[in-house]
Amino acid sequence: MRRFALIAIPYFWLLALFLVPFAIVFKISLSDIALSIPPYLPQLDLAKGWEGFTKFLGALDFENFEFLMMDDLYYKAYLSSLKIAAISTFLTLLIGYPIAYAMTRASEGMASNAVDVGDPAILDILPDPRLRMDWHFGTRGVFEPNLNVPWVDV
Repeated sequence: MRRFALIAIPYFWLLALFLVPFAIVFKISLSDIALSIPPYLPQLDLAKGWEGFTKFLGALDFENFEFLMMDDLYYKAYLSSLKIAAISTFLTLLIGYPIAYAMTRASEGMASNAVDVGDPAILDILPDPRLRMDWHFGTRGVFEPNLNVPWVDV
């Protein structure tokens, strides 16, 4: 039972933090626009009990999805996105796999040189300058107080 509880807790959080917001967005997609707060109808009224719940479910419709399927603009945009995603995935795999294979087969000295060449690319995606400095200098002690680096506020 203890093992089940340990496994169930992460699954519960996955359900709460992923599926519940997904269900809310799906409910909004089945709703109609309204000039109110929240800006969609129908709204679930739990005070009316089961009758309110069935009335709420009966008022949901797929009208928004029908509009998406019938409008040519959304259909073409969706197909274009899939095409771009497929091309970029293919090119990434075409470039990435040979490089990864070469890095696994390289000697230790060559592998460290390959990581040093990759530094400028990773510096563009790390937002915090402290992370950039830590990545660039590694374990050389860049945050030690006796190191005179004026652009790092320790």
